Amino acid sequence: MNPGGNSTQVNSSNYHCYGNSDKYNYATVNLIMTPQERTGGFINGDYHLGDHVTAYVNAVYEKTSSNFQLAPAVYGTGTGVVVAGPDPVTGLGANAFNTFGQTFQTPRQSPDDLAFGSRLTTAGNRIAFSGRQDAQINTGFRGDFNVFDKNKTQKATGPKMPGGKAIPEPSFAKGKEYKVAPAPMVRIVGTLNSARPVLDALGLATMAA
Repeated sequence: MNPGGNSTQVNSSNYHCYGNSDKYNYATVNLIMTPQERTGGFINGDYHLGDHVTAYVNAVYEKTSSNFQLAPAVYGTGTGVVVAGPDPVTGLGANAFNTFGQTFQTPRQSPDDLAFGSRLTTAGNRIAFSGRQDAQINTGFRGDFNVFDKNKTQKATGPKMPGGKAIPEPSFAKGKEYKVAPAPMVRIVGTLNSARPVLDALGLATMAA
């Protein structure tokens, strides 16, 4: 279309044949280099709490942001747009804005079909932004340590009567714990009656005989 032409009147005063001067130069708006920004850092730390225990921390942080810019989108028969022309038989059904009297579509269904394409400059350039942030932290303790003292001595008090002395519990070598060892359908008999020392302390040993 000629500058200042009337789009509703199809004639050589308003329109001209497509040429190189009508091509859209998208290189003037497309970015040669995509803008990017990257930030990263890490921390490794140790703190010795003692001879055998060390507290540690490992932290990592990453940030990336980028964007791009492309020329305005293309609109036309190449993107699937069809502008109907008049029916060849009835002359009806044409698009109200189609003043050319021909159908615009790609691929052509008729030798008289036309094609058109336009950049949507009024919508502006195609721009997008993206960003991402990642962070990770690991912390804890390492070393050889125990919750309980290895050298701690555990003591136990044997049975005793109120106000009396503790009654020592006898021990036996392995295999000597029973007079009659455990076996199927056999009554077990221990080497020592566990109640005998208590009965002795009470002077009731005859009850355990």
